[in-house]
Amino acid sequence: MLDDRYGNAMTVSAAAARDAYVAGCDRMLASQSGGEALLRAAVAADEGFLMAHVALARSLQMGGQPAAGRAQLDAARHLVAGATARERSQFALYETMLGGDGVGALAAIRAHMREWPRDAMALAPAAGVFGLIGFSGLAGRERAQLELLAPLEGAFGDDWWFLGALAFAEIEQGELARGRAHVEASLRGNPGNANAAHVSAHGYYEEGSGADGVRFLRGWLEGYAAEAPLHSHLSWHLAMWSMQRGDLAEAWAIYQARLRPGVCQGPPINRVTDAASFLFRAGLAGAAVEGAQWREVSQATTALFPQPGVAFIDLHAGLAHAMAGDGEGLAQVVAGAKGPAAALVAAGSRGFAAFARGDWEEVVREMAPVVAEHERFGGSRAQRDLLEYAVACALMRLGRGDEARGVLEARGRWIGGGVPVV
Repeated sequence: MLDDRYGNAMTVSAAAARDAYVAGCDRMLASQSGGEALLRAAVAADEGFLMAHVALARSLQMGGQPAAGRAQLDAARHLVAGATARERSQFALYETMLGGDGVGALAAIRAHMREWPRDAMALAPAAGVFGLIGFSGLAGRERAQLELLAPLEGAFGDDWWFLGALAFAEIEQGELARGRAHVEASLRGNPGNANAAHVSAHGYYEEGSGADGVRFLRGWLEGYAAEAPLHSHLSWHLAMWSMQRGDLAEAWAIYQARLRPGVCQGPPINRVTDAASFLFRAGLAGAAVEGAQWREVSQATTALFPQPGVAFIDLHAGLAHAMAGDGEGLAQVVAGAKGPAAALVAAGSRGFAAFARGDWEEVVREMAPVVAEHERFGGSRAQRDLLEYAVACALMRLGRGDEARGVLEARGRWIGGGVPVV
């Protein structure tokens, strides 16, 4: 047996397989490109290496290939009997998750971490705003995220991956000083950790420090591959700050080069949500967004996610279909939304449809209650502020400017990522 980077024993005897696994997991945990190829090399070096099969399944899922991930687990099931208790537990929780039981998988992760508190690959699916807690649809899920991670700080110590994940949970809960300290420590531990660079961008957003955020991201992106998982989304952050300072030309240049459907190289979820939210914010900022641009995003959304199922994606799908005039797509989202946040998806989508036709009273009626519970969609505060912008814009169109300002100041300050609301 050989250990992983966290000291967990693994049923593998070939050092080459172990080394490829560790390198592949690190690249995946850092959202760097090349992780899948390394994990395939680990499997090739030792086809009986269960943890390499599980990590490869995770990589495929994260790349938008859940069926391939399930097939990878199926191919390795015969190895479970000869594995350690930790390995069997990790296999089982991934099988539960890839089988579509998020609630069961989260319960399995909590139990697993009580036994093996330094198993990063077991914790990872529940450690981010796009994870099992992030997409649970439950009220209080941001606090639950921090409550999962904070008690594990002693076990992980100065590990760069864990500190980046912890920092994100802290920043989303308004613990900006602690989050900033942890994300800077993460970047010192691994300057190439794209997840930490992303968390740092969110810190700048919440601090209202857009100029500092732009300087940081522009410099950091110089060494980050364009095909890497977070390149397009980090570019989205730059586009948001371009809008904030009124440079719509730069924002559109970023959109055309890195975010637009057919060009974006990010994971499917970012291809949909970043493009739709960009176009909506661009319209609020005074840009002339053409119907053809909305139709392009709407069609891409249907192709990538033909059936509703994840509230955060569905909300953006409803936005894209509403603004594109795709009544059929919109109706499918409203009727087909699933899970605890389904009613919020339906109301938000109807609100965007009202926005598209200029029915400002209806926008406020549908979306004001949604704003009060928007953490349940998942994703980050920086992504969900488009709901607050939509309501504020409708209130301003109704001549209720004081109420609009109240919506935007509900966090105790003007939203840091801002776009001028027209």
